[in-house]
Amino acid sequence: MPGQYRSPANLRWLENRRDNHRRPSSLRPLRPSPPPMPPRQPVARDRLAWITDTLETSNLSGEHRGYITEYLRRLEDTAHTSEGLEIQLRASAQRLEEADAIVSRGRDRLRAKDDAVAGLQVRIERKAADLVTVEGERDALKAKIDEMADLPAKLETAKKGFLGIERQLREFKSAAEEESLVMRGLMQCGTKRMQEQREEIEALTEQNEALAATLDEKHSSVTDLNDKLVRFSMASTEEQVAIAMEAQAQRTLPLVEGLKEEIAIRDTALKAAEMEKNRLFAANQSYKVEIERLKSGARTSGLAVGAAVRRDSGAQVSGSCVRLMTSRKKLTMSRCAAR
Repeated sequence: MPGQYRSPANLRWLENRRDNHRRPSSLRPLRPSPPPMPPRQPVARDRLAWITDTLETSNLSGEHRGYITEYLRRLEDTAHTSEGLEIQLRASAQRLEEADAIVSRGRDRLRAKDDAVAGLQVRIERKAADLVTVEGERDALKAKIDEMADLPAKLETAKKGFLGIERQLREFKSAAEEESLVMRGLMQCGTKRMQEQREEIEALTEQNEALAATLDEKHSSVTDLNDKLVRFSMASTEEQVAIAMEAQAQRTLPLVEGLKEEIAIRDTALKAAEMEKNRLFAANQSYKVEIERLKSGARTSGLAVGAAVRRDSGAQVSGSCVRLMTSRKKLTMSRCAAR
């Protein structure tokens, strides 16, 4: 239609299109589509066509035909004007819809910004609470630091006390080691003594068994003598002489065998006594060496304890403990020497 693209609605549409292309993408609305073509009005067109056909086929004068033609022209201009108004209305409705969409998007953005501001406010409040908590913790730490200001002096005092305790523990350890050496020597002497007593008990047990066997033999010999005495009392003189001679022979034979056994036993006893003498001599020598070592250890420990007592007046080593240790060592050495 003539004048369609020169209408104010189309001009405003072109201006909005140019403005939309100048806006940033975040604020740019949806790309508007060109306004649709206005629909035809078939009734009005049919009426105009009927009037035109009627004018062509009628026998009206030129003046009336001019009036009617002017009226038709005005009607056509009115139709064009109504079509332009309709286009403008449609463009205005479209712009209103676009404006509503822009307003709704703006409201959404404002709502999102309000939510972001509320979230920031909450975060600010949390940060403020955290700051208050941190300030409280800082004040508590400052108080703890002020309380711990005299901690180095306390640590130094405790260190001195620990050093004294360590010195006492070292002295006690040395005394305990010496005591353990003495007790080890005593245990060794006691072990040797127990072994000797065990050997003596075994020897006595063997002697007891031998005496029991001898007692059984004597009992059997007494029984035989009783039997022989009964036979001797019941026999004749010749038989009695024969029994007496047999008894004399039997008594003499065991005596001879007993003498032989006794000689062998005495030889064995002499050899055992010689071996025991050698063993006792070796044990005596080892006891002498042990006594000398214990004497040197007691002398060294006594000197060390005396030096420790003179060096540290606050030491917890008492003279009674030293005398007790010395008396134990002397008793041990005397017992070993006696053995």
